[in-house]
Amino acid sequence: MSSSQDIQSDTSKSENNVNDDPDLKEFDFMIKSAWTDLELEVEGKTLYVARSFLAMISPVFRRMFKSELKEKEAKSINLPDKKYEDVLTFLQCMIPWASVKVTNENILQILPLAHEYQIAGLLTDCCNCLMQQLSLNCNAVKCCEICLLANQYDLQNVIEKCIARFWNISSAQYRDLELFNTIPLAIRYRALYARLQVMDTKLK
Repeated sequence: MSSSQDIQSDTSKSENNVNDDPDLKEFDFMIKSAWTDLELEVEGKTLYVARSFLAMISPVFRRMFKSELKEKEAKSINLPDKKYEDVLTFLQCMIPWASVKVTNENILQILPLAHEYQIAGLLTDCCNCLMQQLSLNCNAVKCCEICLLANQYDLQNVIEKCIARFWNISSAQYRDLELFNTIPLAIRYRALYARLQVMDTKLK
């Protein structure tokens, strides 16, 4: 057997071991284990995590644990402005073998936390989810909602996609749409200017 086949075989065994391990398969941050050394208190409930895990996935937590803030040595951190289900879903999405992924149903739970804690990979997943929604022939209302969300969390690629999407939506759909008027003026200008450019091209 070649070395590449050996590697593939070892990788396959490793993946099977992870998927077959009941402790890993059912892991949901709600059970204290030997490797958890930090508790997150959310809405009176406790989530158990490893400080090293948070430090690896988030530059925000990394800075927090390196600083002289009280969280550096704390055994428990309170998150008073968060919802328990949101934080749980957010954490589960970052486990490679977890079945929880970013979807249309949970993106509003995950995106604010991914942005706050600067989780690059999770932000990419959120962007891909929104891009997919935009590709499914969404109407003016949906496009506006996604554009506002993308602007709130500085998702520039999604904003660009929204602007392009407005080219294919009849102006009658958003001419008197109040939601469209809540989009920042600079984005509205770009969307309307891009539409004019498309019209000019067609007239040539």
